[in-house]
Amino acid sequence: MLASAIVILKWSLECRLSIWEIIGLRCGFSIYCGWLTAATILGFAIACKRSGMDDLTMGAGAEDNWAVAILYIGWAVYIASGWW
Repeated sequence: MLASAIVILKWSLECRLSIWEIIGLRCGFSIYCGWLTAATILGFAIACKRSGMDDLTMGAGAEDNWAVAILYIGWAVYIASGWW
């Protein structure tokens, strides 16, 4: 879903649009892509937690380190999409 939303957003950037199409399509898909990115990162984090990655198996403070790593991944996606 995320890939298809990014492709649609990329196609909309290649076309000349009216103001209403910009508001409806580009702004709408930008918000949708942001939501899908957050949902994908959250789904990955939940899958890691449910598969056994916790403080008992990974050592003390491992969840804190994973949380920081996930925030950096989200930040990197934001910077990459803004630069692109």
